[in-house]
Amino acid sequence: MLTIRGKYLDGKVALMEDVPFAGEVDVLVTFLTEEAPMLSLPTSEQQELVRYASQRRLALTSREIDVLRLLHRGLTNDEIAERLDLGHGTVRNYATSIYRKMNVRNRTEAVKCAVDLGLIES
Repeated sequence: MLTIRGKYLDGKVALMEDVPFAGEVDVLVTFLTEEAPMLSLPTSEQQELVRYASQRRLALTSREIDVLRLLHRGLTNDEIAERLDLGHGTVRNYATSIYRKMNVRNRTEAVKCAVDLGLIES
């Protein structure tokens, strides 16, 4: 269970701690009031929020996530290209883009980072 503490003052919410995602938090704000400044999320929703936030923070596209999942499964660029009906060079470009966005040097580091962030399941 993830609990996020916040204060509701003068129609605005101030979060009292860091949250594992960035950007708009409209959904969270809806539930915070002066009477109930706590919001609890079930673990499944927490994991989904963290996964979504990590993907948005890294600005990975859905196709890059697809490539990353196949990298995690140990497929070569040629195998990924065949599976996703892409050219070898296109897969190589996606992989390079993933490495740059994740600030890693290779597929091993990218997969480890993605698992650590919850983008893909180990």
